[in-house]
Amino acid sequence: MSSHKQKNSASSNGTGSQSKSFYTLHIAPLLDADKSVLFSVSGPFSSVGLTSSMQELRERLSGFQAKFQFNLCAVFIELYQNIDRYGLPLPDTDEKQSERAFGCIQITTDDAGGYQLRAINLVCQADTFQLGEKLSALQALDKKGLAARYRAQLASLAPISGKSHRRTGLGLIDMARRVDGQFSFMLNRADDDHCLLILEAHFQENSSTPLATRTEKMNPFTLKASSRSPKVTLSPAENKLLISGESYPENVTAFYAQLEAALKDYLAKNPERLEVDIALRYFNSGSAHALLTLLRMLDSYAQKGCEISLLWKVVVDDDIGREFAQDIAEQAPNLFLNISEMSE
Repeated sequence: MSSHKQKNSASSNGTGSQSKSFYTLHIAPLLDADKSVLFSVSGPFSSVGLTSSMQELRERLSGFQAKFQFNLCAVFIELYQNIDRYGLPLPDTDEKQSERAFGCIQITTDDAGGYQLRAINLVCQADTFQLGEKLSALQALDKKGLAARYRAQLASLAPISGKSHRRTGLGLIDMARRVDGQFSFMLNRADDDHCLLILEAHFQENSSTPLATRTEKMNPFTLKASSRSPKVTLSPAENKLLISGESYPENVTAFYAQLEAALKDYLAKNPERLEVDIALRYFNSGSAHALLTLLRMLDSYAQKGCEISLLWKVVVDDDIGREFAQDIAEQAPNLFLNISEMSE
């Protein structure tokens, strides 16, 4: 997508004063006004806006089955962050809002009794050919092909760095894998400089076991959980590292850099063993990259003689999360890996 960078973190859940000519002419007609709307967010996108939007979306989905909630929320987060990080502002936006990406995400019922998630945002006209090729390639793959593409992309990632803005390529693949039905796209030219990217994902509500939760005791090194970041505890006395909750922090690099620094200090004392317990109900593509970087680092210490065991706990119905855990065996072969399901 475009190289737009977010500078203003204020949020908005409605078009309000942003309903100017460009929005009225090009974006509003693409929204499904005739269908039953389960949830909708539009306006300048921001990290603060994502937090409030997720709180509201989860309230709307509280009566739905767990797997449906899990996958729909996962795709919503990836779409929102894509718009926030790479989208463009409206061309006729005033100066105060000029650096804020504008987009719309709407969840409606579809004709088959399922739900359609539609995201709309602006991209540069010059970027559309490359973007269209990438999306067409994903659209042509079945579930097995998407899983293989995800593993290949994951294996190719360089160690995460704070020197440049992350663009791992995992987000679109992850979204395509999580939909129940079709994952489709359109690129509509708006003017000489702008194009509208429309991404659509279709879901059916299926039966599922409720998502598990987990709490851990406070330990010597801790990162407290928030609505978007996991709880982390590192106990040198017990030789244990625990990570639990959900992981889609505003700044993935900064969050996991704290844990990496603590681990390096601990491992510098040459412990004989380390037990790692990871229980994430959800982690986005950026967190997947950061976690893999950490596990590769632990793998290098395991090669030097430290016995490191990894227990990766997955949500019962999260097949994609389970596959990620299985891929760790290839990416960090010196860790003693066990995969289990989260308990209630």
